[in-house]
Amino acid sequence: MKPQTFFHIPEPCHEDWNKMIPEGKGRFCASCNKQVIDFSLMSDQQVLNYFKNATGNTCGRFANGQLERPMHETIQPKKKVWWVAAVMPLLLLINKANGQTKGKVLIKKPYTVSTKIEPLTGFVVSSAEPTQGGKIIRGSVQNENGIPVPFATVSLKNSIANTITDSLGNFELHTPSVADTVYVNVSSLGYESREYNFPKQEATNVMITLEEKSYALNPVCVTSLAVTLGGVVAGRSISTREKIDTVIRKAFRNTAFTIYANPVKSNTAFKLAIKNTGEYVVQMLDNNGKPIVTRDIITADKNTVTEIQTPDVAAGLYYIRLIDKNKKKQYTDKIIVQ
Repeated sequence: MKPQTFFHIPEPCHEDWNKMIPEGKGRFCASCNKQVIDFSLMSDQQVLNYFKNATGNTCGRFANGQLERPMHETIQPKKKVWWVAAVMPLLLLINKANGQTKGKVLIKKPYTVSTKIEPLTGFVVSSAEPTQGGKIIRGSVQNENGIPVPFATVSLKNSIANTITDSLGNFELHTPSVADTVYVNVSSLGYESREYNFPKQEATNVMITLEEKSYALNPVCVTSLAVTLGGVVAGRSISTREKIDTVIRKAFRNTAFTIYANPVKSNTAFKLAIKNTGEYVVQMLDNNGKPIVTRDIITADKNTVTEIQTPDVAAGLYYIRLIDKNKKKQYTDKIIVQ
């Protein structure tokens, strides 16, 4: 069966529609510096026709009744064959007697239902949802302290269905037909990967908690350089646990981008050369995997060079993470701040 298309707006825009300047099929938003298409008065077919020809991101204004439901495509009626036109007069003659029955005619006046429409404006996300047996899994990912984990990967076990959490740790995973128990794999930079299962009926409000990744280092013996204190050579043995990235090994196999000016000084800019075209999210992470810089980048050409400003942070080891929005892939490399 052909999949159906539906629309939803994850983060509605709070700009005032009435203050925008009319332009083309919508209005121009000076705050975002882009055109907002008005879909609120369009039919389902008109909306579908627009997105068939649209390229790139679209900012649109929708009525509530247009969201979170399948869009109905208009099917063109088949042309009538010639014999239908020839037989139709005969059918009218046969039914003429019935049509001339006398009596009172009851005329029902049409009624109108007034519904208040609250349009929503924001970045439009379209998706194909299975018409039968499918399931939308909704939930959030947080750490042990209850802090949301953004851009975590959530994937359905033994399936290609996957998604990433938004900046608040929330996610929606559209899946094909699933069993009574749902199994998902959740992973994020700096956290232990986890397999999570829950009943199919509870898939609308799933709360997943990730634990920070830690490794135990072997004992290290530190000896002073022949310094004698009261006839005893100073020295000590230490044992520690150090938190490091779950995917630190990937930092040495990064093929998606290159960092220039590495090491870099705090509160200065470094250059990031992205090898392929696409839509990306660039993040600078501290040693605990917490994002301290986040930027959206669109590259129209290969090997596009972008400048990223480092914040005023302490010297040390940090990480640059590149998230491919279309392919749902992540690439990580390290950067040293002096």
